Amino acid sequence: MRLSAYHGKNTLSTIRPENREEALVKIKTKPEHINFIIKILETHSHLTIPVQLDPQEGYVGLHTPKDRLQELLIILENIPRPLEIINKINK
Repeated sequence: MRLSAYHGKNTLSTIRPENREEALVKIKTKPEHINFIIKILETHSHLTIPVQLDPQEGYVGLHTPKDRLQELLIILENIPRPLEIINKINK
């Protein structure tokens, strides 16, 4: 019997803020920069929950509390990797 590595479901993830106190920021970057960006964001305690929406295309969703949204945007603007903020959804 041959075991194979798990490769996921090959489907796109979706996330939506359910709490009115949250926001969702979608970004696009080069796929090879996703891990670096996520590591940088993880160093900021309770700032965001990153979700790889479509890692092959470089799309990442960032759940963040509304009161920390501006802080997240400042950090994103200063990350030393090219990225584009696609949209900001405030719920």
